Amino acid sequence: MNQARDQSQARDDITRAAHQWRVRMNGLPLSDADQAAFQAWLNADHRHEGAYDRAVTIWAAFDALEPSDIAEDLMRPTILERVRRWSGGLATTPRTNAWKIGAVLAALAIVVLPLGIVLETQRASRAAIQSMSVNTYSSERDLATEITLADGTTVVLGPKTTIETTMTSSSRKVVLTKGAALFDVEHDPARPFAVNADDLTAIAIGTRFDVRNNGGVARVAVSEGRVRVSYPFRIGEQGASILEREFLSAGEEIAATKNEGLRDVREIAPEKVGLWTESALVYHGATLSELIADANRYYDGSITFAGDGSQIAAVTVTASFKGDEIDKMLDLVALSFPLEIDRSAPVDVIVRAKTSFLESSQSPQ
Repeated sequence: MNQARDQSQARDDITRAAHQWRVRMNGLPLSDADQAAFQAWLNADHRHEGAYDRAVTIWAAFDALEPSDIAEDLMRPTILERVRRWSGGLATTPRTNAWKIGAVLAALAIVVLPLGIVLETQRASRAAIQSMSVNTYSSERDLATEITLADGTTVVLGPKTTIETTMTSSSRKVVLTKGAALFDVEHDPARPFAVNADDLTAIAIGTRFDVRNNGGVARVAVSEGRVRVSYPFRIGEQGASILEREFLSAGEEIAATKNEGLRDVREIAPEKVGLWTESALVYHGATLSELIADANRYYDGSITFAGDGSQIAAVTVTASFKGDEIDKMLDLVALSFPLEIDRSAPVDVIVRAKTSFLESSQSPQ
């Protein structure tokens, strides 16, 4: 009982601190000491970042909330009861606005807030919504495209790459849905820069790094500064609710897959980070599925595995090739492994495992 009460109190303390930081981050410009204190608070506990994101998100969505948006079983009953009594007594307040204020208070698990903070939060949330910038950028095959984001960050998109960016006064987030992107991040300690590639998240304040998301593998490589990488901890084939974290410095790279979770950090020459912007694709222990997924972004047709391709897709490859040499790369792979390259179709290519490969992979060790 005491342990449960202590855990509940700890959650309340974290939520309250997250709200206080949200208010400070939306106020006057922070000093270097305040910015350092905020970053130290984020790093002190893996729960802090999530609590801060929830505080920002809930208040930013204040004017868009409806009763169905928050399930009652997610609210602490004692808090919900108090909010209902509090909001029900506001005879002169429109029903919808009373519910919204009550729902937000319940979600944040804050029982009492000074009226001044409530009013400040309403103003800040409306300002955050008005200043929010959401954009989608895509590139074509064989063309690396450079763009500049609203915060001044420059991004080079690899061929057939798509990103979605969301910029607010308190956060900068990018979703890399497919492909590769090289980021030269504009320094802004008050707004950490986050890139999501499937389940992987890479967070930087001001640095230069690239993220690739191909063939079921997400990769991050750093050429300048530091990047914090997180990924769900794997238990068997399931992802846990806790996150693994690694801090990458210049000259380091990490990869992650749903089956393995985060792999080990490995060294990479800083000058080779983002080398694909020059159409040079370099791999060290990459899976064949990742290599083929990359090759497809530079190829006129499509390259696929015969059948489900699971056996040959997992083969690891160390190689380098140019984006305009895909056919040459396929021939070299076929020479290195017992594979066949079927080019009988006009533009599409099928990669097949030879019978000897299938028999050896199925035989007992």
